[in-house]
Amino acid sequence: MSAQKLIGMSLAELAEAYASRSLSPVEVVNDIIAHAEAVNGSINALFCFRPEQAIAGARQSEARWKAKAALGRLTGFR
Repeated sequence: MSAQKLIGMSLAELAEAYASRSLSPVEVVNDIIAHAEAVNGSINALFCFRPEQAIAGARQSEARWKAKAALGRLTGFR
């Protein structure tokens, strides 16, 4: 999915996409990392870019979504 489409999504839409498995946290992070890498050369906005950490966190989040194991209200589970 493009970064523009992701930016246009609300948190509720993103949580719904994760719950229905039409999107995964890993897919979203990979798309955002690709966008950041594509534009940062011209805008120079990222000074501490750690994509490995972001991907590791996304993998943990994806595992929680698959297991329906909430960490709190912001994980999208009630």
